[in-house]
Formats: sequence, structure tokens, C-alpha cells
Amino acid sequence: TALINNIVRKKYKTTLDISNGFFCQNLAHESWDLSAFSFGSQKRSCRLPQGYKNSPGLFSARVTSLLHDIDPEALS
Repeated sequence: TALINNIVRKKYKTTLDISNGFFCQNLAHESWDLSAFSFGSQKRSCRLPQGYKNSPGLFSARVTSLLHDIDPEALS
């Protein structure tokens, strides 16, 4: 959020490809066990797991909520 707040005051901007950014989205601690899998020993993920069909939609909703308050005129 701090990054978003800073870019609206800058003169130069760029595009950021976040098409696969959902792999960096943290899961709530209580959801870690829901992402458990076995490979040798049992593992669990603390991030949205690769292959989870709802990961892109969940990430998109999060990005939309973060960008919601930015004035579009400030970005042009």
C-alpha cells in the first residue's frame, strides 16, 4: 500500500506485470493446513498454492481493493 501511495505523486511511471503475482499472496495462518500436500513428508503452503483454480481470482480481487481508492486522473 505504501508503494501505491507513493507512485501517484511521481512524474514517471511504468507498467508492472503482476499476471502471476498470486504466487506471492500470503494465506491467513488458519488456512495453511488447507493447502497441505505430501511429497516425501507433509508440507503446507503459507502462500496461494500453484494450481489452485481460484488463485488468480482471489489475487485480482485483492489488487482491485488496493487500487480502488487511487484517482484515475492521477495515473494519466
